[in-house]
Amino acid sequence: MRIHCNSCQQPITDSLYLRSKLVGTRHTEYEPDGTPLYSYVKYTMPKGAFTRLRNGKPVIVLDRKSLTIPYPEYRSGWGCCDLDWAEVRCTCGEVLGYMQYDCWQTMNCVILDVHKVEARNLCYITRRFRIN
Repeated sequence: MRIHCNSCQQPITDSLYLRSKLVGTRHTEYEPDGTPLYSYVKYTMPKGAFTRLRNGKPVIVLDRKSLTIPYPEYRSGWGCCDLDWAEVRCTCGEVLGYMQYDCWQTMNCVILDVHKVEARNLCYITRRFRIN
């Protein structure tokens, strides 16, 4: 399955597979003497995977490495150390969603607006993963 821009019908991703949730990885920050200071969980989506819901809202969540359209490179002032709420734009100029990859954001992913993109070949995936 691929995601396409609704405005120009251009595919914006490589082939994707459905995944039920993001992958969580626990990170711990330490004092200089080795004492644990605090820990947190960072959530990511593997390349080539997507999910369709986030906190009950209909969105498409995926990793930026799955995009076939160019996305902005990090520049100073766009976040602390990576992209912070950067827009995802199709080559036709349509804003399709946003990216959140900065260090303070616990969910590192691309979030696409379902009203701006279309998932093609979704019938196969819907049948395969139907929950009765």
